[in-house]
Parts: sequence; C-alpha cells; structure tokens
Amino acid sequence: MLDRARTAELFDHLSYECYLTNDVEQAFLARRHALELHEQADRSSEAVGAAQRWLSRLSWFLGRGEDAERYGHLAVATLESLPPGHELAMALSNTSQLAMLAGRVPETLEWGHRAIALARTLGDREVESHALNNVGTALLVGTDPVEGIARLRQSLDIAVTDDLHEHVARAYTNLGVGLVRNRRLAESDECLRAGIAYCSDRDLDSWELYMGRHGWPRRCSNRAGMRRRCSWPTRWSGTPASLRSAASLPSS
Repeated sequence: MLDRARTAELFDHLSYECYLTNDVEQAFLARRHALELHEQADRSSEAVGAAQRWLSRLSWFLGRGEDAERYGHLAVATLESLPPGHELAMALSNTSQLAMLAGRVPETLEWGHRAIALARTLGDREVESHALNNVGTALLVGTDPVEGIARLRQSLDIAVTDDLHEHVARAYTNLGVGLVRNRRLAESDECLRAGIAYCSDRDLDSWELYMGRHGWPRRCSNRAGMRRRCSWPTRWSGTPASLRSAASLPSS
C-alpha cells in the first residue's frame, strides 16, 4: 500500500496532467485532495504551500477569483515561514500574476520584482521567466508597452532556452494578447501562430485552446493602405466569451 506522502505526490502529478490537458475541474479536485494529504503530514510544509499556490491558479481558471486570491495569500503565508526557495518565489510570482490579471499594475510590479529578485538569488530561471511575464504583461497593456514587450521577450527567451513548455506557451499568449491591445496586429498574428504551433507539437491542449484553436489569430487584411484590422468569426465552437472581442482578450 502506498504511504500518505507518495499518494499525495501522485495526486499532485495527476492534477498537473489534468491541467495541461484542459480538464481543469479534475485538476482542482486532485490538487485539493493532495493538499488534504500534505496537511495531514505537516501543515507548515513546503508541499502544503505548493498545493495552495496551485489551487490559487486553478481557481482562477475556473472563474473563482476570491478563491484564487485566498489560496494565493495562504501559499505566501505558509512558505514565508520556511527557508526561501523555489516554492516561495513561485508563490510571490503567483500573487503578482493575480494582480496583473485584475489590472492592479503597481501591485503586479511590487510582487513581480520581489519574485524576480528572489529567483535571481536562487538561480531559478523558471520563476524568473514567470515573474518577468507578469511584469511585462502589466507594462505592455498599461503604462509602458515598449518595456513590456522587452520583458515578455526576455521571459520567452528564458523559457525556450530552458525548455519550460508551459512558460513558453504563457509568454506567447500574453505577448500576443498585448500586441493586439496595442493594435500591432501583424506581430500579434505571427506570435500567436507560433504559440499555437508550439503547443500543438507538445500536446499542451489547454494553452492551445486558450490561444485559439477555435478561432484566432484572426485573418488580418490590409485594404488599400488603410489600417490593418482583424475579422472575427461569428461562431466560436466553445471558445470562452471573453475571447470574442479584441478589446477584451484576457491575459494569463
């Protein structure tokens, strides 16, 4: 019979695989069960903080914003009581990400810079890529598009070099979305097509769907020197409603 720690670890892995294949509800349930097992072993362990951080992320995907914030703050509180490491850096970056998704730019930058500083101290390029993505996206759609693009391309370069599949997908997504919002449609089209191809080659179903298997990047045409514009389809085959307008495209 498997012991509790090994069972919890298997549920952690199951949750992540469900997440990558777009079965987010099952990913959430598996991770919550893993958290219960980790808490039974040691409520202040790094594994508990990691599970709380993942439940924050999954709650956001399920549209449960309050739960996402609650689990995110729990993760930081749990992990700050332990020696600093990868999981604390990721929890800080997750908090930055939640702020970015809510449009809270100063908070995004504060938590993001904390995560980047810790990641660089640790030599943790995965967290550095993740946090640069948060900061870059906030700047790109907010106060400094030029710097935002630079940070997002830096995030993408790290992720590609280190073969961090999910972080590559997220960088393509947020860079593409930010370029749309800044009316740089040709660049966005190129970026999103590259991202969709990357995800398709690696079976990253949730990210491929998010970038738009069912509809975008849209066909962009240039009419007699007029500004470039996108044509959006009338049918979306299950694509989330939030993707139906270029003005409301979500970051991730």
